[in-house]
Amino acid sequence: MKADTNKLLTIDHFKLALFDLLSKEDIDNIGINDLCRRAGYSKQTFYRYFENKTDFINQLISDEIVLYQEIIEQTVKSFGGSIRTDEDIKKIRMATFNHIYKRRIYYKNLFKYACFRDFRIALVEFLKQNDKLPIFTFANNAVSNIDYLNYVCSYFHYGTIDFWVNENFAHSVEEIVDIFYQTLKGIGFVSLNALGINYDNIHKNRC
Repeated sequence: MKADTNKLLTIDHFKLALFDLLSKEDIDNIGINDLCRRAGYSKQTFYRYFENKTDFINQLISDEIVLYQEIIEQTVKSFGGSIRTDEDIKKIRMATFNHIYKRRIYYKNLFKYACFRDFRIALVEFLKQNDKLPIFTFANNAVSNIDYLNYVCSYFHYGTIDFWVNENFAHSVEEIVDIFYQTLKGIGFVSLNALGINYDNIHKNRC
């Protein structure tokens, strides 16, 4: 357990060192020696965990997506493993935005630099794949294609994160979640739960 903790702390030091260096240099001009010097570790330690700089960046991106997924899974597990109500959905939104806020130094950098473009693409794909419940539809039922609705909501979710990061987290977690919901309602979306449809039943039918 201690060894795992030390490993995570070491990797975090390398990640933070990269963010610091990126504020002064382009990624192409940052070498392993620079990373190690800034992080305070030897090259031997770096190569214990990563094959090269590209592998390091790829793992950084992968780690963040995995952490995001774990937050969702833990939250769903906390209310029995099934999503049944709008309140369940809001708990997930609150948990994920809390997670982003706690790791805001990571998200500021991941959304800022071109070398992390793959993270932004991966986050969109993750949201598309994991927002499979048709949570919202248009109030007038103008669109009935569930996959399309999920696609729109996923990009809207991503856009809310992007907005929050780029405004330097000026809003609280509660405020940004409220903005997310109020804007969806403002453009004509309504939750299926509000229409009397049980999310748990939809999920079972779609699996």
